[in-house]
Amino acid sequence: MLAAQVFGEMARLTKGAHLKFAAGSARELAELLRAVAVFAAGGLTALADLRTDSAKKLLEQMKK
Repeated sequence: MLAAQVFGEMARLTKGAHLKFAAGSARELAELLRAVAVFAAGGLTALADLRTDSAKKLLEQMKK
């Protein structure tokens, strides 16, 4: 089983999120962490209002 499959299954079982990152994607990770912080502070409404790619990806994962 590939690592991506393992992390995907862990996310499914825990109702978490799993996203792929490209090599050298520090900006993408920073944007995702910002989205997580916005969600922690303001909930789903605040996350949806963020309207970044990372926020959209996180919301999509949370709907699964």
